[in-house]
Amino acid sequence: MTITVTITEEGVALSSAHVKQLPLGSAIRNIANSEIEAAKYLALDDLWQEGLIEQRNQTTWLVPFDRLLSVAEGQARTLELPRPTSGLKATLAATGIATQRGFKIDVEVIHPVRGKLSENNRVGPAYLQGDNECVLLDHDYWNLAVLASNAPAEDAQSHERFEYLGRCVKKAQEVGAEIDSYLASNAVEVIDSVGVDLQEEGDEISIAPRTEALTGNELLLPNGKARPFPVQQRPDGTRRRFVVSTESREKITELGARKRVTGADVPRFIQNPEAYLPEGIDLADFSDRVRGFQTRVYNSRPYLHVAKEPRGWLDDINVGIHLEDSVDTGGDQTAPTLTVDDYRTLVDEASESGDRFVKHGDGWVEIDPEQAKQFIDTVDRLQELRSQHPTPNLRLILDVIPNVEILEFDLSLPEIPEEQRPWISQLPSIRPPESFKATLDSHQLLGFRWLVYLNGLGAGGLLADEMGVGKTAQVIALIAQLFEEKRLSPSLIVLPKTLIDNWQRELMAFAPGIDRLHIHAGPGRSRSEEFLKSMNIVLTAYETARIDQVLLGKIDWQLVVSDEAQFIKNPTAGRTSALKAMKAKQPIALTGTPVENGLLDFWCIIDYVQPGLLNSWAEFRSGFERPLTNAEGAERDALVEQLLGRLDPHFLRRMKDDVLSDLPPKVYEEPRQVPPGELQGVVYQEILTEARNAGGRANLGAITRLLITCAHPRAATKDWHDTGGEKLITECPKLGVTMDILSEIAAVGEKALLFTNWKDAQAILQRAIYSRFEISAEIVNGDVTSRREMILDRFRESEGFNVLILAPEVVGYGVNLTEANHVIHYTRPWNPAKEEQATDRAHRRGQTKPVTIYYPTVAGTVEETLADLLAEKRQLAKDVLRPTSERTVTLEELNADLQIAV
Repeated sequence: MTITVTITEEGVALSSAHVKQLPLGSAIRNIANSEIEAAKYLALDDLWQEGLIEQRNQTTWLVPFDRLLSVAEGQARTLELPRPTSGLKATLAATGIATQRGFKIDVEVIHPVRGKLSENNRVGPAYLQGDNECVLLDHDYWNLAVLASNAPAEDAQSHERFEYLGRCVKKAQEVGAEIDSYLASNAVEVIDSVGVDLQEEGDEISIAPRTEALTGNELLLPNGKARPFPVQQRPDGTRRRFVVSTESREKITELGARKRVTGADVPRFIQNPEAYLPEGIDLADFSDRVRGFQTRVYNSRPYLHVAKEPRGWLDDINVGIHLEDSVDTGGDQTAPTLTVDDYRTLVDEASESGDRFVKHGDGWVEIDPEQAKQFIDTVDRLQELRSQHPTPNLRLILDVIPNVEILEFDLSLPEIPEEQRPWISQLPSIRPPESFKATLDSHQLLGFRWLVYLNGLGAGGLLADEMGVGKTAQVIALIAQLFEEKRLSPSLIVLPKTLIDNWQRELMAFAPGIDRLHIHAGPGRSRSEEFLKSMNIVLTAYETARIDQVLLGKIDWQLVVSDEAQFIKNPTAGRTSALKAMKAKQPIALTGTPVENGLLDFWCIIDYVQPGLLNSWAEFRSGFERPLTNAEGAERDALVEQLLGRLDPHFLRRMKDDVLSDLPPKVYEEPRQVPPGELQGVVYQEILTEARNAGGRANLGAITRLLITCAHPRAATKDWHDTGGEKLITECPKLGVTMDILSEIAAVGEKALLFTNWKDAQAILQRAIYSRFEISAEIVNGDVTSRREMILDRFRESEGFNVLILAPEVVGYGVNLTEANHVIHYTRPWNPAKEEQATDRAHRRGQTKPVTIYYPTVAGTVEETLADLLAEKRQLAKDVLRPTSERTVTLEELNADLQIAV
């Protein structure tokens, strides 16, 4: 055998005189004498990429026993590695008693043939048997053995020994192992999850720990510390015994010490409990308990409703303040109303106390200081106008627009005289400072100047450039400009967690002079307002911003940037409210997809960057959303133009085709249609027949199986592991035509991206590619996390022909693969916009060659129907204001194809 497998005392050794260094990559073609050998080398490469093997000497690699269970079944089968032994049994026996030192639990494993296995021969999950053999435990028994082997130290306290006992017994019961009489009679339940009991007491909220079975009194000692051994008396006179884990004891003690929330912390607690409780508290039932509170927390929403005659003169002005529950109480209780004088009083109280929350009646009212000042100033000016012009008709001086989330007033537009529009003529003719270490294209320079212009107005903006145009660099140029002017600190960037590293790298690369860059993340993150204020840039994830909104909301941020702003498309979501609560001199939103589910998404993002610009949601819905939904053609185009005009100058969107004049084109090939193979036809027909006989919703459920069959019949039946690459190609004409496409690409020495969602199809493609081209095509899917950048970098740096196999959903953000100029959609996502995002990994700034897109398709199947439907939907996907739901092919649209017999 080319790779020799040897059982050692440390693990399984894999040896080959040909393997000097991993990864082998293209070297496989020089050392493999057969397709089976190549498959072994590919599997060895996979184990190295996954971090499951380590080098022992120049020709030997070791899979430690504790990593052996993490090897995938297909890889283990290919390399002939040991797999878990079936038919094992286990028993647990105690040594000593849990109240004394030296207590431990031994696990005995019994083999159905070999009998009791000696613990002296066990290394990790493997019992060495000599003669290059071992008995391998499965995950359950191995976890039990690990748990039992971690006995408490000699000086451990009693509750630690009983926690150990309880965990071992619980695991034994889960896996079906036997326990001795001592363990059975001393069994305890381990408390790992802690929740809270809440009770309203006047103007305070009391907090007590709770678990699924125990209340605060049972969990706490009189001194407020956690009981290590709570006991519950059952109605039948028996006792239920518990032991509290070390981590849970700390949380219970912290809750016992807190006990009460008072004053203005009460409304903050109700709105955002995570900020006031120890991390990891179970809040599953918290929302239901909050709904039972009598204390209410109201958002104050001042409004000016103006009735106009056609000529623009006023008939009446209705001024007031709505109070709306900031917490969904699930009831019909009517919120109290406020007069303007009442509101003035509350604003004064908030100003004196320095707190946003003030007591009013049976609840708390949140006062936004900037909103309050603007509203009161406007009311005073209107009253002054009325005193000067007592007639009912007054000329409207300020454009005051109501808003659903937080009613604001759009005062930025009237500051731009009509004769100075279009606003683009007012952009400052500046370039980024020398400290900005990147070159901006002309459209990016315009975007930078636009951001600087808005900053001068104190206004927000939505930068909605198409993906691949380079939004991040434009914002970093603004950041560098503000840093040079000593106006940057502090600024907040909120983004999906997966993009934090990308932003950090680009900030360090493009603006290396900005040294106080802080990532606000993790359980040990800073709780100091002063520390965060001292930073130039703070990066944090949306969920962290939601939890820490009380802390972050106190800070006067220069910029608050929302990257991938579709994350705040829902007005009722906690993270949306958290972002809108931030005090930003300039809010900025970045997204290439500002409309996903509907125009509410778009309204909500604009409401973040420039509140009031699109009126209230109710007005926007009647004025734009409903008409746009019903209109088509020229009528819809006119409405879109009207809406975009309304957004000036707060909205900027450029498409790649418009601004990247030097970007080579996309070349869309017509789908290369092939008939189904013989095996493919049999499997496809079996699925069809089964679905038709079952009827109803079974038809819809069968569609996914049919699409997988179109990818490859053995991907559907999952029996491809022992099949050679050439046979896999022969059995599936679609795979064959894909190899033909790759042959054309290989002939010119270029690179290709190959997209499919299904992991079995990815593995089949990998094997077929090696068989035909003798290259190891690497895979990037949901299983690849820490190694993703390493794999992508290897592909970028490789010379000549290469192929990268990807799942489209894992490369949605921040991935640039312009080294490839061929994209093969082996299987199709159901949304053409998502497919274009995948294609745009290659077709983006930096690409120097035309990008050709291919669609191998099985004719006469559900796959052909999907291709036709996607072609129809593609035109809709170009409309930025078209909801994603309208662009997605549905199961119902594909269902008709089940009537097609192969």
